[in-house]
Amino acid sequence: YLPMIAEIFKSHQIPIELAFIPLLESNFRIDAVSPAGAVGLWQFVSGTAKSYGLKIDKWVDERRDPEKSTRAAAAYLKALYDMLGDWDLALAGYYMGEYKVHQAIGKHRTRDISALAATKAFGQGAKHYVSRMKAMMYLARNHKELGVSFAHVSPMRYETVHVKKGLSLQTLAKELGT
Repeated sequence: YLPMIAEIFKSHQIPIELAFIPLLESNFRIDAVSPAGAVGLWQFVSGTAKSYGLKIDKWVDERRDPEKSTRAAAAYLKALYDMLGDWDLALAGYYMGEYKVHQAIGKHRTRDISALAATKAFGQGAKHYVSRMKAMMYLARNHKELGVSFAHVSPMRYETVHVKKGLSLQTLAKELGT
């Protein structure tokens, strides 16, 4: 999914290194589900997904759609950056929610991520999340100098098909001859 993510992030002016968020969130699995009910590559909870235009009902869960969920993640990350003014704070907001980050900033009267990470307001999870993400970004930028090579994986090939309405599986199977 990285080429598709990179293209979408470029159009939203989001640092390309943030394309590795799904590695932390879901190990790039669209079928990932967290104990808290977050779903998909980007591990969106239902409320955030719906706020960023993803449809969730008894028939479809667009959190599992790699392209649509990536567009939603790009919009969310851009909104977090616009709200918080810093990519590290935006990452913390992605992990724990923007309101908790705002509360921590207000309570401790600092926007310094290191100072905030040392408080109970951030908790261990957010502190480790931002640290792991920064480590992955550093590795991605400096892998050659660090002697790390990545296995080449071909991008997933897929086609997008727009349909006017749903079909029953029986009709679909009959039409496809399966």
